Amino acid sequence: MDNLAATILYLVYLGGVGALVLVAWGWTRNFFINAFAVSVSILVLSQVVLRSLGTSVVFWYWAVHVVILLLIVGGLVRRAQIRAAGNWGLRGVNFQAVWPVAFIIFSAATYHLWVGPYTEIPSDYWARLNEVVAQLAVIDAGIFPREARVGDLFDDKLYVPFLHAMVSSQLGILPIWLTPSATLVSTCFFLLATYCFAMLVGIEGDRTKTQIRITALLATLLTCLAVGVSSFSYVRYYAYFPHIINATLLYATLLHFLDFLDREEGPSMRLFLCAMFLITMALINKQEALIACILIVGLSVWRFGRHSLYRLATSLKLIRRAEMAAVVAVVGMGLLIFFTLLTREPG
Repeated sequence: MDNLAATILYLVYLGGVGALVLVAWGWTRNFFINAFAVSVSILVLSQVVLRSLGTSVVFWYWAVHVVILLLIVGGLVRRAQIRAAGNWGLRGVNFQAVWPVAFIIFSAATYHLWVGPYTEIPSDYWARLNEVVAQLAVIDAGIFPREARVGDLFDDKLYVPFLHAMVSSQLGILPIWLTPSATLVSTCFFLLATYCFAMLVGIEGDRTKTQIRITALLATLLTCLAVGVSSFSYVRYYAYFPHIINATLLYATLLHFLDFLDREEGPSMRLFLCAMFLITMALINKQEALIACILIVGLSVWRFGRHSLYRLATSLKLIRRAEMAAVVAVVGMGLLIFFTLLTREPG
């Protein structure tokens, strides 16, 4: 029962919160991935503000719920204004077929219940569990240690471990006993996001919807089998780590950037969400945030080259946007590399 309660808490706060916010604002494109990304961003960015001020944990608990409520109410008010102007402002959520989603969840849950979470000794799991215990001590103390420098806020030992510790504190159970719930939920979110991402970025052609879904399922299966090293799978080994949260956020960041390059409407909102998710990733773990930056630079240059050589864009606005993105991405990455070499010691 304890793990069932923990699973429900993880599902509500890692997916349900974002889903309510998105529905309130009428945003239904890439719904599942965006719901997860919005949920995590709210939980992480709210910590940043209050950690920098050294406030109490109880204040964060109430503040994050107030923020969620304000976002939902604000979205509903905005929707009401749009509806009054004669536009409902909410498209139907396209859930695609149910069977691939059910298959992924059933397969992941069955395997997880059969073999259990990865807790072998020695492994990095125990170091991550120690970080959760450290955050549980912060919760027991009742106040966030005030971070003296901005750079101290970008620490993978803080945000995701704190969320695990908060679930443990609310249920009154040691974090180690809730590991199965945490790893099952994070694994399912990542695999479902992989499937959705593969569905959205698949090669266009004369394939049927069933063929597209099977291809996306194959991509998800290969992610389980091929991503990792010779001794363990990424999905299994990192299920308790902040990395798998960031890997799911990576999908959301790239999808918004691709929409910025491919769709004329809403460029400001797409860039805002892309930047917000990227900042959240950097706070959770800088490694995936750097990967996202590299991919954004590559996509910008690739799209600019395609438009320049083959004139594939149907809009002059999109061509100009691709040019601007390529210039900003290359210059920004160059400045980042220069600043890093200038300020960091070798090694």
